[in-house]
Amino acid sequence: HDQKRAALLCHKLRQQSVQMGNTSGDQVMQFVLPSDYTTENTPLAKDNKVQVLESESGHYIAIQYGGYTRSSREKTAAQQLQAIAQKYNLKLTGKPILMVYNSPFQVFNRKNEVLYKVVLQ
Repeated sequence: HDQKRAALLCHKLRQQSVQMGNTSGDQVMQFVLPSDYTTENTPLAKDNKVQVLESESGHYIAIQYGGYTRSSREKTAAQQLQAIAQKYNLKLTGKPILMVYNSPFQVFNRKNEVLYKVVLQ
């Protein structure tokens, strides 16, 4: 059992869709690890509810906003992405994905994004 701790980089993702083995539609939180970590060399979690999985690659459209996120801001961002996708004839798939980059304790310079997966035609 490897005791070293991996530095969690980049972002946490939260979404209401089927993702990462969750078929019940519950919220899922994901952490992105540095690219040199794989499913084989990532330290085991202490809780068996935490799984290390490799996510599916793809193309995404995103919009960024600052401050604390809330459902009304997420909905507005998703609607803006839908309008952009329609304007440029992009086909979106799945539900919007919320990416929160900061600790809840960070008050200033917060970064959030909403994404949709794009189907290339």
